[in-house]
Amino acid sequence: MPHTPEHIASTTLPANTAPPKPLPRPGESIETTRSRLVYQSRKRGTLESDLLLSTFAQEHLGTMNAEELFEFDKVRSRLVVQSDFFFKRVLFF
Repeated sequence: MPHTPEHIASTTLPANTAPPKPLPRPGESIETTRSRLVYQSRKRGTLESDLLLSTFAQEHLGTMNAEELFEFDKVRSRLVVQSDFFFKRVLFF
């Protein structure tokens, strides 16, 4: 049954799981990177995270250089929103 301790244990990532890495995108222009990150920041899956990330992206990605964009991409890809909406848990690795 959903939301039982057994179900939560079977759907939770182990503590030693490596965080996901952004996909390598050789040859992607800085403008394409900005556009992609703005779009991906709007489509995280929950309204709360969509609003937080997309607002930040719209306000700050335009002034970031390639290295800063890569760091933002790493942070964005590490955000894991668990599907356990009763507890509204958001985990950062």
